[in-house]
This record gives sequence, structure tokens and C-alpha cells, in this order.
Amino acid sequence: MEDRPSKSLSEHSASTWLDLHQQTLLASRKIGHFLREQLVVSGLRDTEFLLLWSCCQAHPHGIAQHELAWRTGTSTGQTSHLVDSLRQRGLLEGYRLTRDRRRQYWRLTREGLGVSETILRAIEPLAEQLEVNCGNSLARELCDHLTRLIDAIGDTIPQTARQQSRTGPAGNGFQRGAA
Repeated sequence: MEDRPSKSLSEHSASTWLDLHQQTLLASRKIGHFLREQLVVSGLRDTEFLLLWSCCQAHPHGIAQHELAWRTGTSTGQTSHLVDSLRQRGLLEGYRLTRDRRRQYWRLTREGLGVSETILRAIEPLAEQLEVNCGNSLARELCDHLTRLIDAIGDTIPQTARQQSRTGPAGNGFQRGAA
């Protein structure tokens, strides 16, 4: 006899969230593919450009390195490597505040601003076409809704799920990456 779930899979509340994940992932991949095509000329990877873009959006005095890690979805170690690479290419400059020497801040150099502007001009045709097809406000509304979702999710993953991800499905003590 075949086991059947008590509810149809589409009736689970999680199905809407899985659909959301699937659709945002698909949209992200399509936008990312177009972006990577435009970045070929600049020699930048998409994560490097998103880091530069975060600096474009930041206060003129710069943005803290931990904030760059959060905005780009990279680890602090990866972010450290990225900013160092961009600094060596003359696209970013770093500094520390006199009142808090522990935090590293980053801002675009003139060359970094020029590269960012060139890439934005290359992306503009897609943005214009999407506005024609979808309306002016769709992207802004989606960004606003996704920001609310990110804030709402925060750190709400239940402890049991986090524990299972570290120890394996049955909580059997298996440590991922352990030999």
C-alpha cells in the first residue's frame, strides 16, 4: 500500500514559500546572466560589481566592511578578499575612523565610480525594456517586499532545523565536513 500525505502537497503552507524561493531564484539567475554578460568587458565578477554597487548606494563617507558582507551575501572572509582585490585594482579605497579603529570602511575611487557608471549604462537597455514590459514600479515594489521578507525572516530558523543542518538528518552527531 502506498503512503500518501494527509494533505495535497500544494495545500501545505510551505508550498507558497517554496514557490517564492523558486521564482526569485529563477529571476535572479536570469538577471545575473544578463549582468555577467555586461561585466565581461570590465573583468569584474558579479559579486565584485554588487560590492561596488553597494558602495555606490552608500553614504559618501563609505560603507563598513561588515555591511558589504551582508549586502552581497558573502562571508566576512570572502568580503575581505573581494575588497582587497578591488582595492589593488584601484576601484576602492579603505579607511578607518579615528574614533573606532576596529571597523574598516570602503568607498569608490574615481576609477571605481567610472567603471560602475559604464556598467550601469550597459545594463540600462534591459532596465528600460523591463519597465516597458512590467511597469515602472514593479522592481521597486519587489525590492521593498523582499526587504520586508528578509527583515521578517531575520534569524527565525528554528533551532532544531539549524542543529540538524550541522549534525545530519537524524541528529546522529555527524558533523558536515568532518573527516
